[in-house]
Amino acid sequence: MRRRKGLQFGLALIAAAALLVLIWYFLPFAQTVACEHSSDALGCVQSVLLKETEARGIGSAFATFRQLYAFDPAFSQNCHYETHAIGQGAYELYEKGESIAPQNEFSYCGFGFYHGFMISLLASTNDPQDAYRFCEQQASIETDTMHSCMHGFGHGISEFDQVTDWSDPLSVIAPELGICKRISTDVSQQSLCAGGVFNSLGEEFIAKWAADHSFTGIIDQSHPYAICEAQSYAPFRAGCFRDFNSVIAALSRDTFGIGAALVAEIPDQADAALAMENFSDYLARDLQNNTALIQAAAESCYKARPDLVASCIEGYAEGLLEFSTPGKEYLSAIAFCAAPQLRDADRDACFKTIVDSSEHSPAATFRAMCAALPRSEANLCVASSSPSRQ
Repeated sequence: MRRRKGLQFGLALIAAAALLVLIWYFLPFAQTVACEHSSDALGCVQSVLLKETEARGIGSAFATFRQLYAFDPAFSQNCHYETHAIGQGAYELYEKGESIAPQNEFSYCGFGFYHGFMISLLASTNDPQDAYRFCEQQASIETDTMHSCMHGFGHGISEFDQVTDWSDPLSVIAPELGICKRISTDVSQQSLCAGGVFNSLGEEFIAKWAADHSFTGIIDQSHPYAICEAQSYAPFRAGCFRDFNSVIAALSRDTFGIGAALVAEIPDQADAALAMENFSDYLARDLQNNTALIQAAAESCYKARPDLVASCIEGYAEGLLEFSTPGKEYLSAIAFCAAPQLRDADRDACFKTIVDSSEHSPAATFRAMCAALPRSEANLCVASSSPSRQ
């Protein structure tokens, strides 16, 4: 009898310990779900992820992030800002001496991790050279991180300016663009940095416009791309057209037809194509892995200016690779390219976009993407320029 009671007591202890482990593991997720009842749900989730990153590490925070994504597909609409919070928490760890090695998760939701990290780093050090060295260190480990890190760099040098007079926005951002030009001789890096500056400028406008729709500062709402057209330096011009997409999405209330009409007013075809690609890329965050929404998006591209249809399709494919289910983003992108609404030639180009954009993903992810392609498109992986991925 004593032996049986001892066994029962031991099993009870094991069960209690297992329960505590489950509670410990799912507690942050439960806290994020509870944020739905907060007056500031977005800020609440960011706070949970920030604290979890600092207390449990980057991996734990991204695990909660994936749980939240699976729980609520609409989470994709704000997931970029949630990854900001993980990046900010990671900087706190970095400041305490913890090394930050690139991880696949850093690419989630438009590389928001690097945006948050660089914003915190520059706010703490106010040293662009130190921030640039961090990007170089990341790139020395994983080559493709320089793209996202430099965009985050542009966010960081803009984020904490205390501006009260927006009557001349070009003068306001001139110092930041000057840093972008001085920090690197690589025009691609300069453009990415400038994109971060213009992205931050757009977010500043959106915040003020959301609070007061009569706000007329920063941009001309009837001609929002005028600020991009004013850029004579080609890398900055490209960075602006590429990263002013959130402004167009806000002004159009995420309505494709209204936004596409604003893009169609851009006179230069190359500028318009870049703007269209990145507008549809941004709208992809609203598709939520929903087949009906994905197919409707494919059909909508044919309502764009005829010379911008291909850019629209490419943008949606790239956006789905950014904003869909973490680790399996390619499934939604493939569903988009396979949509019956796409014409045959556009469908082939769409699948090529997926393969080209996935070449720098982890080898296992690339192989899984290739295996999920329709048999008729399998040759794209064979012809890939990255033999190590096959």
